[in-house]
Amino acid sequence: MTPAFVIRPYTEDDYAAVATVYRSAVEAQAPAGYSQAQIRLWASYPKGGDEFRSRLALGATLVCEVDGSVVAFGQLEPTHHVAFLYCHPDYTRRGLATEIYAKLEAQARAAGVQRITTEASHIGREFFLRQGFVLVQAEKQKRLGVEFESFKLEKAL
Repeated sequence: MTPAFVIRPYTEDDYAAVATVYRSAVEAQAPAGYSQAQIRLWASYPKGGDEFRSRLALGATLVCEVDGSVVAFGQLEPTHHVAFLYCHPDYTRRGLATEIYAKLEAQARAAGVQRITTEASHIGREFFLRQGFVLVQAEKQKRLGVEFESFKLEKAL
């Protein structure tokens, strides 16, 4: 059952809750396709704060609230790239990420964007394929000595 929710623009006051959603989502969902070293590095991203906080202020970042608590967020940056889309593990599979994505795509369409892109994890890739994205290429990157595989995806609008 989908809970009653509100999707609204991100504000600076949401930072701590968004960082918690991010870490919780990574720690709960990443074990299905990533090593402990990869998960530790990935989940640590918001800890420093400044870079993550700055990135959240770019483009259009939306948060989803249930009962006044932020439980999911997504970002379109600047107008054509889905940079973040995370849902707290207690609220997955309830359509919240799909609702956020739909709003981000509508904003891209309203801006006249012809193609929307993202880089997704193994877990996120399946979500975006269900939204009509196609795989452009898989790529491997190293961050702080830890290798990650991600997937470039795109969707014609």
